[in-house]
Amino acid sequence: MHIGRHYDAKEQILSIRDPPRSCTRICKDNLSKDQEENLKDFWISIINKILSENKISLESIFDSTDGKELFYMFANDNPDVILLRRLRARKWNVNLALDQFIQTLKWRYQYGVTRLVADGEHEIYHEELLTGKTSYIGYDKVGRPIVYISVKDHIKGQFPLESTEKLSVLSMEIEKNYYTIPLNL
Repeated sequence: MHIGRHYDAKEQILSIRDPPRSCTRICKDNLSKDQEENLKDFWISIINKILSENKISLESIFDSTDGKELFYMFANDNPDVILLRRLRARKWNVNLALDQFIQTLKWRYQYGVTRLVADGEHEIYHEELLTGKTSYIGYDKVGRPIVYISVKDHIKGQFPLESTEKLSVLSMEIEKNYYTIPLNL
């Protein structure tokens, strides 16, 4: 949902079985030469940052926590699409996008996102899953899946905060699997 903007559900939501045809575009088709160069520079900057922070060689990148998290983050996604989202969010500034991306990798490792996704619902109280706080309600106009997390169904103290946070993170991670790849965002 878009916070602070009028949201017309009938206009935005499409059937979950029928993502928009625009989702089939190749993600790099609409990039200028400068944007393609920024994407290449971003890739190189990410690898160099991980190597320098962990004081390792390229051959052992997967042995570092940042390197592992990088590959786990891309497991079910198109890596270029993920990086393009970061670049666009930072107005194609590679350094700003790099800082944001590295912080995300570190947060994912510290929070245990990879482990949470691997364990799935076992990490969350069964009763909390039955509350219906989260649901997938289709796609928006450009093909992004919509996950709805209902705060009105949250009762303070009913479940541990940690379990509720895990439910939200798990829902958003699972939602990423509904993307029709490649998706240009």
